Amino acid sequence: MNEKRSCVLDTYRDFVESRLQLFPETSSAQMLDWLKENNPDLPAVHPKTAYNFVMRIRQDYGIPKVAVCSRQYAAVPELPPGEQAQVDFGQIKLRTSTDTRKTIHFFSMLLCHCRMKFLIARETPFTAQSAVDAHEKAFEYFQGMPRQIVYDQDFVFLSKENLGDLIMTDIFNRYQAGRPFKVLFCRAADPESKGKIENVVKFIKQNFLYNRQYVDEVTINSQAIDWLRRTGNGMRHNTTCKIPYEEWLTEREHLLAWNPLMRIEQTEYHKVIKTNTVRYKGNTYSLPLGTYKNENSRVFLKEADGRLLIHDENGLLVAIFTALLIAKITALVIAVYRGLSTAWNNQLMSSAQVRIRGRLAFGREDWLSYNRYSYCLNNPLKYTDPSGNIIPAVVGVVIDAVVLGGGTAFVTSVAMGSMAFDNGGSFWGSFSSSFILGVLSSIASSSFTAGIGTAFSHTPESFSFVREVSRAAFSTPHQSDH
Repeated sequence: MNEKRSCVLDTYRDFVESRLQLFPETSSAQMLDWLKENNPDLPAVHPKTAYNFVMRIRQDYGIPKVAVCSRQYAAVPELPPGEQAQVDFGQIKLRTSTDTRKTIHFFSMLLCHCRMKFLIARETPFTAQSAVDAHEKAFEYFQGMPRQIVYDQDFVFLSKENLGDLIMTDIFNRYQAGRPFKVLFCRAADPESKGKIENVVKFIKQNFLYNRQYVDEVTINSQAIDWLRRTGNGMRHNTTCKIPYEEWLTEREHLLAWNPLMRIEQTEYHKVIKTNTVRYKGNTYSLPLGTYKNENSRVFLKEADGRLLIHDENGLLVAIFTALLIAKITALVIAVYRGLSTAWNNQLMSSAQVRIRGRLAFGREDWLSYNRYSYCLNNPLKYTDPSGNIIPAVVGVVIDAVVLGGGTAFVTSVAMGSMAFDNGGSFWGSFSSSFILGVLSSIASSSFTAGIGTAFSHTPESFSFVREVSRAAFSTPHQSDH
């Protein structure tokens, strides 16, 4: 038998052998570092030389390299029916009809006892709201809810960590508070703590999505339901040796009852003021005492059949307001009045601008007199014209009083009628009387306020805008001396 070739490290053979006996998992790179640390006179050697030397000693002394498992595993007993589900996300790039690649994100849920699976895919990454919607679709598919759901520490569900306390996102926290199941977050970067759903994600990628052509979300989700029926939940499970669908027929009797929740968008929440009120479209609505709990208290508002329905964070109805229709009519009348007033004023001013041009001419020594389109030296409130007619002015005052008074009287009449109705009286009787009195009082007050004598005074100090506009709109223009 030929002798083995000598090595420059043969001098340190005993040191290497003793260390390998104590620590058989030691790598050749670490052994070389130990040699350098304990032998300053160690010659320079290549790492490959150290590797070959360590492997030769292992063979000579029968010291195999044994990997030490840092984590001990034990068989987990099967959970009872309806006890737990696991949730995870996945993504994969699929081919499209244009031979491009598109990233598809999917949500999966697994009932741990029967191994019943659910899958829903989308083009964009999941958010807290879309994850909540996926939960509801899964519960509808399972016809019930488990008592506990295990999650990864995903940003979709968690917003931050505060000294070990996991803070859920606002939307998911509100959703979970309204559902009876409990949430359990596994340790960070520890997928083995929920190995069942990890295997499901891999199974979905390799068996359903791999080499599948993507069309759109509706198509992929329809294909997913068919795949779950024939394969995902229709074939025998390798671990339980049972068909998930057949086991689910028994487990669904143990699931918590599921009733669909009203879809709550994040933008539809309204903040509750500390006075137990909420503002909605410019109005303030009272809420039951105790609705406000903290600065994060929110309620959900919905309009239906002329009523305003207010639900709390758990989806429970806390208040109903039936005067929403009257408020809408009042707002509509005010808007119409404002529109008509604006249109009327714009029409008068437009007419006045057309008919006023060139009516008055001033001394040539003022440079503004050379502007043929200027009126009263660009200051229409500086001069008065005593030739205005009284009838157009009176008509303007009456019209303005009726429009303004009618709008104001309508709002007041609605309030008076509502008070009468609440006290057992007639709504329309109180409404009509209040409306007529409001219009008449508005005309009278407008007449005195405008001041017929003041409105048509010949002195500049008592200038009346209504008289000027009415005169300019209805009287015949004089020729300019330009």
